[in-house]
Amino acid sequence: MIFFSWNRRTTITIRLTVTDEVVVLASDIAMHPETWLEFPLPEDEERTLNHRENKNNKHLITRSRVSRKRISSHMGSRSRFCSPLLILHLQSLLNVAAFVTPAAESLRRVRQLRATMVKHNNVIPNGHFKKHWQNYVKTWFNQPARKTRRRNARQAKAVKVFPRPAGKLRPQVHGQTLKYNMKLREGRGFSLEELKAAGIPKKLAPTIGIAVDHRRRNRSLEGLQANVQRLKTFKAKLVIFPRRAKKIKAGDSTPEELATATQVQGPVLPIVREKPAAEFVKVTGEMKSFNAYAKLRMERTNKRHLGARLKRAAEAEKEEKK
Repeated sequence: MIFFSWNRRTTITIRLTVTDEVVVLASDIAMHPETWLEFPLPEDEERTLNHRENKNNKHLITRSRVSRKRISSHMGSRSRFCSPLLILHLQSLLNVAAFVTPAAESLRRVRQLRATMVKHNNVIPNGHFKKHWQNYVKTWFNQPARKTRRRNARQAKAVKVFPRPAGKLRPQVHGQTLKYNMKLREGRGFSLEELKAAGIPKKLAPTIGIAVDHRRRNRSLEGLQANVQRLKTFKAKLVIFPRRAKKIKAGDSTPEELATATQVQGPVLPIVREKPAAEFVKVTGEMKSFNAYAKLRMERTNKRHLGARLKRAAEAEKEEKK
């Protein structure tokens, strides 16, 4: 009888009932290999072997076929003492050997893989090299030349639009997100509400150097008032040249203002970021003796017991009235 038992580590346990005749025959075959002769197998066994052949275990089945032929030949030459039961035992033993060999080979490969793998819970080495990173490096050697080109472009634009300023008047806004909302910067353009409060028509504003953003909304009164004051300051300093020197229209500046007008260099009405003023005081003995931590703990305790203390005071007041 042949039994198979598989455990978690894929180990095969084979139990064979071997008689004394099998042991004697195996010893005789090992001592006299010259008695192994080739002779054809029966048709049913040959058909079974042909069905099992494939590219994965072809060499194992070939080895099994040769061994069966040799054992059968040996038993044929010594048929006077070999029983049919002995032949069945040997053929079953060969079947088990042909079945166990692939499993043993897989187990050997698993053990070899475990021996070559890294130890502990580390990252598996999977380096990607030969990326030719030199081809993808972006340099900035043209930065000084671009700086010069931008400066020349600004100067050319100032000459072209003279006597108008090269830039436009833009509102002051606060930056986005919690990190930058305390800082002031220039916005895209003034809102329609700010232009209306400053008394400047929305169609006139772009013609006199004021940037307009019709999508912007005013969320705070302080921002609205600051930009309205900015527009009024710009309007007070604005000098409007007539389109025709001999024909002056309403809203144009006087000849005296035109004579003293100069072109604005740099940003129009730059934003002044005021720094908070720090107040300095003299450190007294009372300040040094003050324990801030104890004060905080005491106030925290008073807040926690406030409800119970008020309740006790109300109950005491009721008892006094009785």
